[in-house]
Amino acid sequence: MPDVIELPRLEIGIGGIDPDARLVNGEITQDGLDRFTAALQTPEFYDRIAHWQVPKVCVDGRTLSADGSAAAGGTTSVVMSDALTHDTYRKQGETVVEHAERIFMQLKALGFAIGGHDDDHAHGPNCGCGAQDKLAAIYDFIAKDGDDIRATLQSLSRTADNQSLGIVVPDSTHQLIIGKAESKLNENYVRPGAEIREVMVAVAGEDSIEHLKDAHTEVALIIDTRGPDENDTLAVLNKERLLAAFGPAYKAFYVNTTALKASADMLSKSAEEANEKFTGSLYYNTATACVLSKNVRVIVL
Repeated sequence: MPDVIELPRLEIGIGGIDPDARLVNGEITQDGLDRFTAALQTPEFYDRIAHWQVPKVCVDGRTLSADGSAAAGGTTSVVMSDALTHDTYRKQGETVVEHAERIFMQLKALGFAIGGHDDDHAHGPNCGCGAQDKLAAIYDFIAKDGDDIRATLQSLSRTADNQSLGIVVPDSTHQLIIGKAESKLNENYVRPGAEIREVMVAVAGEDSIEHLKDAHTEVALIIDTRGPDENDTLAVLNKERLLAAFGPAYKAFYVNTTALKASADMLSKSAEEANEKFTGSLYYNTATACVLSKNVRVIVL
């Protein structure tokens, strides 16, 4: 197991999922947190999958599915990559529901599975997925705190060797994403999370939805940038094995950036468009983590 090191925190977060607060009230211990975050950096809790190009599992730490790559809202992240940049798959005036349906149908036609989740205690117009239920707050965070998102992304380095990821967001891309977030808030684009869940089920069936329970206890955010191996399989976190080893008090948000890049590539007409969509998905995933949490430890693989 790796030596315990001081991990960076998601300091720009504003959400209620806060491991520091749980340390203070005794829900978790520093030793437990150190052992958990160290284990996340070992091969023990990762499996390899062949079908990873489109994320279909949510970053949510409560998810137990390990048969797909992960991003905020599952395949919803692919929709957001388009919504925050070119709106290639959206007609003027359409809401996120129509937009999502068109992209989900396109991905299905290309032979890819899509997916997301709900939970057993969502109420009202919510579905239980924060990446969908809090979409307005996520757009607002991008619009108002986009500079902080940009700085955070550009400062990321791998946990193992402190090597910079080399992310550079051009001014034009940054302004495009912020402008799109602002316009989506003004265009009646946002709809309740339950409606996004319903269109996912309509396109891909009830099996596309993982049904979650229990409370959020995430203490870490894993940003997995590793590419596929020579057999084109990708490493993904096995949260069920993690749960068995550490119990429900320690969970982790988890995102595969390689899948975000692959899905942006397949839905773009040029390399420039693909890069902008990929960056848009990074802003959306970062903003989702910030709206839901704060002070989670950041691990970059």
